[in-house]
Amino acid sequence: MQPLSWLFIVVVLLAQPCLAQKSNDSASWKEVQPGQEATGSGAAQEDTQPPPTPQLKGAIEHVEVMPPVDERLRPGATFDENLLPTQEPNNQWYKIPEWFAGTWQTEEQTTVAVYDYAAGTKTKTRRRQMAKAQDFKGFQRDRKGNIWQFASAPFTNRVEGDDHISVQIVRVFEPLEVTEDTVVQRFVGTTIRVSKLSGKIMDVSQDESIQTYYPVQPGIVRCNGSLKTFGPDGKPISLHKVVAYSTKVANFTPTNTYNGHDMKRLFKEFLFSRGMTYLCP
Repeated sequence: MQPLSWLFIVVVLLAQPCLAQKSNDSASWKEVQPGQEATGSGAAQEDTQPPPTPQLKGAIEHVEVMPPVDERLRPGATFDENLLPTQEPNNQWYKIPEWFAGTWQTEEQTTVAVYDYAAGTKTKTRRRQMAKAQDFKGFQRDRKGNIWQFASAPFTNRVEGDDHISVQIVRVFEPLEVTEDTVVQRFVGTTIRVSKLSGKIMDVSQDESIQTYYPVQPGIVRCNGSLKTFGPDGKPISLHKVVAYSTKVANFTPTNTYNGHDMKRLFKEFLFSRGMTYLCP
């Protein structure tokens, strides 16, 4: 499975359960005045204090704006596949801690806050949503036993709906911070929703997701997700804060073939290119 999902959160992207999913059910949000905060009426009664989030080395913030989407790929235009960027993954890898590697199962996620940029309002809530997903972390193990993750972006994914097709263009998948007890990843992508009937673009959104993972007990990780959504003009629309817990269902095993690529070969090429031949398995 793609290590991304979303837009994931919102739309998919694929397997990253922690990205928040947008909802048309606006009735669950309580209206607040600009500058004020409100507590959602659907707060979970059994809400308990979560374990403290590890302190990161430096402030990690979202970008203020995104580059505008090509005018030819905006709502109302006829979708042209030839206008999509060529997406060939860069051969980039990074080490991840042992506890993060393996196959993870997620059942639900909880939206804890939403910020509306147009209205200038922030809403606190405890809204649970089904978010069934399974994904794996870690691709190869080096000679010293370290586990490495393949950064699979850029890539394009297509998800078929009842009356439309969502074309998800993932431009960035990168680690922002990796320590013994924390992994922070960043995803950036664009989702284009195309009508099956007319072939015209229905809507376009850009998303930046920052996900912070840390273990809360053996075999269970918490993900604090922050998803900022932008319009085709690059201006921010909303910011969702989401929490999800995942359970490890299988330990790490090397992935030697992925999307038609020989991962063992790519991993060795990466190590050679970085002067780390001593780590070649």
